[in-house]
Amino acid sequence: MQNLFRVCVLLLFLCTLVSNARADNRQTRVIRVGAFNYYPGIFKDSDGAVKGFYVDALADVERRENIRFEYVFGSWSEGLERLKAGQVDLLTSVARTPDRAIYMEFGKTPLLTVWGELYAPLSSNIDGIRDIQGKKVAVMKGDFNARYFKELVSKFNITCEFIEMPGFDDVFKAVAAKKVHAGVVNSTFGVAKVKEYGLRSTGVVFNPFDIYFAVAKGKNRDLLSLLDSYLDRWRHQEDSVYNRARQVWSHGSTGTISVTPRWLINSAIVLGVLVLITFVFVVLLRQQVRRATDDLLQRTERLRESEERYRSIFEHTLSVMLVIDPENGSIVDANPAATSFYGWSLDELTSMSISTINTLDPDEHSALTKLALSGFRNHFQFCHRLANGSTRDVDAFTGPIVFGGKTMLLSIIHDISERKMIDETHRFLSQAVCLEAGEDFFAALARYLAENLEMDYVCIDRLQGDGLMAETVAIFHDGAFEDNVQYSLKDTPCGDVVGKQICCFERDVRHLFHKDQVLQEMAAESYVGATLWSFDGNPIGLIAIISRKPLDNSCLAASVLKLVSVRAAAELERREKNQELLNKNVELEHFTYTVSHDLKSPLITIQVFVNQIIKDLGAGHHDRIREDLDRISDAATKMGALLNDLLKLSRAGKVVSPPKLLDMNLLADNVTGQLAGVLGQRRMEVVVQPELPQVFGDQSRITMVLQNLVENAIKYMGDQELPRITIGVREKGTEHVFFVEDNGSGIEPRFLESVFDLFNKLDPKSEGTGIGLALVRRIVEAHNGKVWIESEGEGKGSIVCFTLPTEIASTHIITCAV
Repeated sequence: MQNLFRVCVLLLFLCTLVSNARADNRQTRVIRVGAFNYYPGIFKDSDGAVKGFYVDALADVERRENIRFEYVFGSWSEGLERLKAGQVDLLTSVARTPDRAIYMEFGKTPLLTVWGELYAPLSSNIDGIRDIQGKKVAVMKGDFNARYFKELVSKFNITCEFIEMPGFDDVFKAVAAKKVHAGVVNSTFGVAKVKEYGLRSTGVVFNPFDIYFAVAKGKNRDLLSLLDSYLDRWRHQEDSVYNRARQVWSHGSTGTISVTPRWLINSAIVLGVLVLITFVFVVLLRQQVRRATDDLLQRTERLRESEERYRSIFEHTLSVMLVIDPENGSIVDANPAATSFYGWSLDELTSMSISTINTLDPDEHSALTKLALSGFRNHFQFCHRLANGSTRDVDAFTGPIVFGGKTMLLSIIHDISERKMIDETHRFLSQAVCLEAGEDFFAALARYLAENLEMDYVCIDRLQGDGLMAETVAIFHDGAFEDNVQYSLKDTPCGDVVGKQICCFERDVRHLFHKDQVLQEMAAESYVGATLWSFDGNPIGLIAIISRKPLDNSCLAASVLKLVSVRAAAELERREKNQELLNKNVELEHFTYTVSHDLKSPLITIQVFVNQIIKDLGAGHHDRIREDLDRISDAATKMGALLNDLLKLSRAGKVVSPPKLLDMNLLADNVTGQLAGVLGQRRMEVVVQPELPQVFGDQSRITMVLQNLVENAIKYMGDQELPRITIGVREKGTEHVFFVEDNGSGIEPRFLESVFDLFNKLDPKSEGTGIGLALVRRIVEAHNGKVWIESEGEGKGSIVCFTLPTEIASTHIITCAV
């Protein structure tokens, strides 16, 4: 038995030697830890050694796990970069954030629960977050607390300058030296160092969060698991190395152990029992406190989230919001939309009473405030003043809210000035239909725009000719009407308006159009104009409103002009049509008179010679009957020609074939080809310009225009030795002007318009009935063109000019089969 015992002891000794040998041969694992100044957790002491309760706790892991921790010291941001670059394996005190989770993995058991806190010198008057407006605040570069504090400041619309520091020590040094007004640090560091630096907490505490051990993504996961297991045990053991180290570094020495005298042992036992009872009571009480604290934290967090949602809505909504104290009417808070709308800063608004903004009588406003506070009524319409002195009509939706533990009124404001002005304009336009006798619509409209839009000058114009000239139909200037004038649109803002829906210059208009004398004389500052469009989409006029002040609500002015321009255009077009109808009636009267006169002449001739034939038959003068019959025949022939020409004229305003794009060079060649015999006989040269623009119209009618004009030129060529006819085009503004020019007998200026009259012949002995130019005018005007004659007088030739549409959209001929 003794031998067996010896053998067992020997085997046990050998196993121990082998185990120790293996343990000694196992390589020690080196873990590089990113260290930074975060007292009392981890920091570099004055002797250059890295110390702190993290270091003490990790030293215990070193002894137990064959691990050696090497500390690589630097700033916090350097530690983050070193972890990314693989220069360190482990970081302490890392807050879990989404952007860090991209390149980090975190432990599951938190090291500590910490929060951010704002510290300032003892003499500082900073006692709340709004007190840092315009101040310098030091933060640690890359710190999660710093990031959250910047977001918090932004949400409160507070502007301050952030100075980034390498570490928390640097933050406190800068605050203590008064290089900055305040600094943001972690609560653990702040509590431990606040007395050393002679600082104090401002009471601004924010963002509680957990901090963890962290490693690089996909690396040292076993290390995290190991440290989590230690942390879990340490945090649940009051006497663990971790808790003892925290106590030592955070609060100094834990004290020394005294040897208890024996005579006190009995007392100690009794005291121990009491302590045990007290300990059990404290544990139970702590559990109750923990549960109550957790509940309080949850409610605080829900309240914080609720306040953040409210603040986010309040700050970012586009609706104007005011918080008003119903007791004295003072404005307690206002959102950015309110500062933008009223033109006052937040500080200015919160120093005002609502009665400064509201134009209502204070007593009446106070009565309405009571209605809103009781909830009996929440919708009101007011007139509010702005900082620039102007007023706005507003809808106010007002109701009670609890704000800072006190019942306040939240008022949501909507600007309805534009809506009210549009309604007023609708009423004016509806009433303008029934203007009293003697009242002019355009004069009433000009006065209305000047008075309601507070403008110094209003003019309503009719475009003339090619749209480069305008004639006013109403001018209202400084409260009085002025005589209508004609003026050129060149170098004026009205020239920019034509062809556009709305044209607006909110300021500096007289400097932009320095050649416009009217703008300079009245020291104009702002301008809004609108084109008046005809029913078929052509510009026929414009409305312009001008002020000596910058325009503070261009949208309202533009909306009103858009609305009234439709009615004004219809009225202008109605007057144009009435004038056109009047002209047509005059023309018809003239036509009727001319036709009755010229047709009556052949009839009288026929009647006279019929009576003469009867007399000759009775007298037996048979030799005269042939002569009388020839005269009757000539008169009938003339009447037939007149009737045929009248038929042509009646058809001239209608198209034979659908309008289409026509080659004017081809039409000119066809006409000169048909008249080649006459032209050759009289030895006339005809020149057609190459590349004439295409026109849109009825081919047969446009051919008739060219043929009549060439025949007219042949007829009135006179005795010109070198007769010449030119068919060409020239530019007038944006318009193509076609012409047929001859070097014939010419026309006296006094006859330039009358030659277009029906049956008007300057030379009674010439061929034809005198209907050719009347026919040309009818066809050209039916194509929405114009025709006129230019001549310097007799013997100097003449030029017949006409315009025709060159685009499909600009013609309005009605297709009608003949």
